Amino acid sequence: SYLATGPMISARQHAMELENRLHLNAFSKADGKSRPVGDTQVYGGAESGGFKQGSGQIDPSVDLSSQRYRIGIDQQLTSSVMGGALFTYGQSKTDFGGSTGEIKTNEISAVLYASKALSANTYINASFGMGTIDHSFRREIALDTTNLVSRSSPKGEYESFRIGGGAVYEVNGWRIGPSASFALENVTIDQFDENQGPSSMSFGKIDYSVQRLTAGLSLDQIASVGQWRGFGRLVHDWDLKSGDLEIKVGPDSATLAKFDIDRPGKTMWQATLGIMRPATDGSTLSFSVGFGGREGGGDTKTIGVNYRIEL
Repeated sequence: SYLATGPMISARQHAMELENRLHLNAFSKADGKSRPVGDTQVYGGAESGGFKQGSGQIDPSVDLSSQRYRIGIDQQLTSSVMGGALFTYGQSKTDFGGSTGEIKTNEISAVLYASKALSANTYINASFGMGTIDHSFRREIALDTTNLVSRSSPKGEYESFRIGGGAVYEVNGWRIGPSASFALENVTIDQFDENQGPSSMSFGKIDYSVQRLTAGLSLDQIASVGQWRGFGRLVHDWDLKSGDLEIKVGPDSATLAKFDIDRPGKTMWQATLGIMRPATDGSTLSFSVGFGGREGGGDTKTIGVNYRIEL
C-alpha cells in the first residue's frame, strides 16, 4: 500500500512552499509594499524530510526519507490577482522493518496556482497539479536458510485540485492568518509484474484518493527590511473520503484475490517554524524546520531552505 500512500505522505509533508505562495503575503514585495501589476518573482528551494512509523501486529515498521527540489515563478496579473507555476523534483526511500523490503521513488510534478485578494485582509485561491511517479520496489521473504527477493518497477501518476481562502490580521507586531482549504488528490499506480522467481507476483492497478479538508494558521513577524523575522505555520488535515484501500493480486484482466486495507492516516497535522530575511535588493532568504504526525501513529520531520528574488 505504501506504493500509493508513500507519495501522498511526502507530497503533504512538503506542501508548505505552495501554501506560502497562495497566502495574501505573496501579494507583497520584500519591503512590504504591494506588488505592482506585472511584478514577477522567482523562487526556489530544497527540503529534506522523514517519516517513521512503528510496527503493528502484522505490519512492519516504516522509515521514509525524502528530498524535494523546487523552482517557481509567479506574477501580479492585476491589482488583485496573482498567478504562477511551481515545478518540483522529489526523491524518497522507504525501508520496511524486518528486512521485508524497500521502495525507492522519483517524482516530477507541476502545479498551476492563482490567488485573488477580496479586500486588504481576505483572499481566495486555487491550484491544480499533476505529476509522474517512478518506483523501484524490492520485496523480501525471509526463510530459514535463505531470503526470496522479488523486484519490480511500478509507475504511477499524481493529481490534485485545491480551493481555499483565508484572512490576515495585524496583532502586536505579527500578522496572524487563519485559513481553510479543500483538496481532491489521487495517486494511481499502474498494474505491474515482479521479476520472475519463486516468490514473484503480479499486482493490479492501485487507486488511492483523498478528499482533504485543511484548517491552517500562519504567523509572520513584522520587521524592517534587512532584519531577520520569525514565522510559523500550523495545519491540520482531515480525509473526508470513506472506504478501504483495495489491493489486487494478479493482473487487472485476471485478478486472483483482493485485499481491503484500512485507509491510512485519516488525520494529519504539520507545524513549521522558521526565520527569513528580506534584503534591500528585493531578495528573501528563509530557513525552516517542521514536524508533525498522523492518526494511527507515525511522525514527520522536515528541514528546508528557500530563496526568492524579484525580477
